[in-house]
Amino acid sequence: MNIRILTLNCWGLWLVSRKRSRRIRLIAEYIQQAGVDVALLQEVFVQADAERLAAAAAQGSLKYAQYMHSGFLGGELLILSRWPILYTRFHQFSVGGPPEAVWQGDWIAGKGIGLACLDTPQGRVQVYDTHTCANYGHDYRHRDADGGVEVPTDGNATTRTAQVLEIAEFVCAHGSQDNAAVVLGGDFNCRPQDLEMAMLRQLLPELRDSWPSLHPDDPGYTSNAEDQGKDPATLADPPKRIDYIFGTARPTEAELVLRDPTQLHPPRLAGDALMAQRIASNTPLFDVALHQLQQGMQHFYAKGRLLFWTAVGAALPLLVAAIANFVWVLVVETGSAGDAWILQITYCIGPSGESPTPPAIVRE
Repeated sequence: MNIRILTLNCWGLWLVSRKRSRRIRLIAEYIQQAGVDVALLQEVFVQADAERLAAAAAQGSLKYAQYMHSGFLGGELLILSRWPILYTRFHQFSVGGPPEAVWQGDWIAGKGIGLACLDTPQGRVQVYDTHTCANYGHDYRHRDADGGVEVPTDGNATTRTAQVLEIAEFVCAHGSQDNAAVVLGGDFNCRPQDLEMAMLRQLLPELRDSWPSLHPDDPGYTSNAEDQGKDPATLADPPKRIDYIFGTARPTEAELVLRDPTQLHPPRLAGDALMAQRIASNTPLFDVALHQLQQGMQHFYAKGRLLFWTAVGAALPLLVAAIANFVWVLVVETGSAGDAWILQITYCIGPSGESPTPPAIVRE
């Protein structure tokens, strides 16, 4: 039996994505007639879009759907299947990008990895759908570990490194407990030669990258492919392959028209002990990853302290005002023999460089 799998980032951000409604409609029409067995979709942030895609898929061959709810935006991962879904799991990444970079949206998106176990005629198949933090910098430095890797230096590099480690742990934990074929797909936001992908290959060697297995001489760009052939030095974001479908089976066909069939003859995935052994046997590579994570943690702590003291500074005038109001209520009328103290507070914001007029207490 063959299984045809599609992965696609739908770019379905509310109020941000241009022509979102039209794009979702066209994606729904394609999925309805594509004849695939499984669709792994990312960035389906709007609930109505998820329902529209699931309804269109159900009119075709994909009768079953699972939407992974998470984050402030409600969720983004949608798995569509020809076969019944026996159970699902979802893990939200423990780190999600810098919270102060609101315009990027990675922190509030609640990104993670979702699992749906399918009941196919050939037995159980575990399909995983994921989306990691975006790379907005596209700058790298070369390191010699693992035959040579490109280490990203963008602001989300540490976050993405940690997320890939969590992906490997999640797949390993669930895949090793169930005698099922495993398929992992989605938008990883990293290139094949990058540190994150090198780590994933070492931690999950049972999973084959479907594209280079069948097209070793074709880069298979899935992002900005229209710029292929141009000088990368002249491009802010050169073409690259950041979308993947991995599987425990031998791929028989891989195309950039949204199809990737695989045959189902899975090896069993490794457990936690073997994961630790793989890390130990690839020390130079994971030393680079550890250095990346340590640098990122120092950066996170520094930003955390800055945000904390900024919040304290912003809240202090409100706290002073609240205390002053409380004292005013208590002291409006007090004293003896008809004496009264009236607390009068005057806030004066003078020109730049001048100190505000201090509060004055007037006795009447």
